[in-house]
Amino acid sequence: MRCNSTCLNEECMKINGHCSNGGRRGFYGEFCNLHCSEKCAQIDCRQNGTCIGGCKPHWTGQKCDIVDLASGNCSNTNVYSVLYGVITILFISISINFIYIVRNITQNISNMKNSEKITRQKNPIRDSNTAAALYDIVEDNAGYQELRQFSQPSLYDKLS
Repeated sequence: MRCNSTCLNEECMKINGHCSNGGRRGFYGEFCNLHCSEKCAQIDCRQNGTCIGGCKPHWTGQKCDIVDLASGNCSNTNVYSVLYGVITILFISISINFIYIVRNITQNISNMKNSEKITRQKNPIRDSNTAAALYDIVEDNAGYQELRQFSQPSLYDKLS
């Protein structure tokens, strides 16, 4: 079996191809085919991928794959700016949706009231089930006068 070119001195076990002495600088793994993290201070790592010589600034962890927000060198300003921006956009979106929904509801209610008035004006008796409803409709229109049936002669007729 041929050795991987990333094996140190291109030496490997002939049976399975595993690198005998580890990988060249910047590579790790059994076959030395994995790249060390670019966040390693020396861009060099052990056979398991842990960085030799620590991490570059603002990074932490054995493989330097964790952002170090707690260090004094790293500014949280960008993180907070993005967070405030997202919250602001979300708040504006919710406000606009709320106003839109309330406006639609009030327009629907107004349209329903207008259609009821039009229906009452066209045929008030058909839509009214009770006498009280009929009187309410009559009171809405100032042009109506109270009408009564007279079974007896009026008192005014007798006065003359």
